[in-house]
Amino acid sequence: MSFLSSLIMCVIVLGCSSWSREQKVVDRAIEAHGGKQYREVQISFDFRDKHYTILKTADRFEYTREFKDSTGLVLDVLNNKGFTRTINGEEISLTDEWRKAYSNSVNSVAYFMFLPYGLNDPAVIKEWKGETEIDGQAYDVLKVSFLEEVGERISRMNLFIGSIVKVA
Repeated sequence: MSFLSSLIMCVIVLGCSSWSREQKVVDRAIEAHGGKQYREVQISFDFRDKHYTILKTADRFEYTREFKDSTGLVLDVLNNKGFTRTINGEEISLTDEWRKAYSNSVNSVAYFMFLPYGLNDPAVIKEWKGETEIDGQAYDVLKVSFLEEVGERISRMNLFIGSIVKVA
């Protein structure tokens, strides 16, 4: 085997074992926080003075956000069909820019509410960064990035996943 072949094989093996560790950490975190229960669920909660509902089934989703402002009662709905905003029960016309901004806002809250479940989405790039200790508790540290859409920046975050999901 040539030096180049050996080097390529080494990179592949190291790359795969690194990916496996990240995947194990994420899979165990998902299992520790409800596992498959996230696949079909309906929940509601309040966040930053807004009321949210999240519905997920095998073939559809619907995220809503409801709040009052100076225009009246605002209801944002994001589902398989797209995004709509109503004010006092009347659907309003939105530019593509505002539709995308409101849609992303509702989707972001839903996404973070369901962490760690969404970390196996195809757009998620996981990188194991090591271990750390916070207040005597051991944590795996993952760097999470998201595939870039055309013209948009990549979002990044660091996650600290506790020892309940520790990977040996």
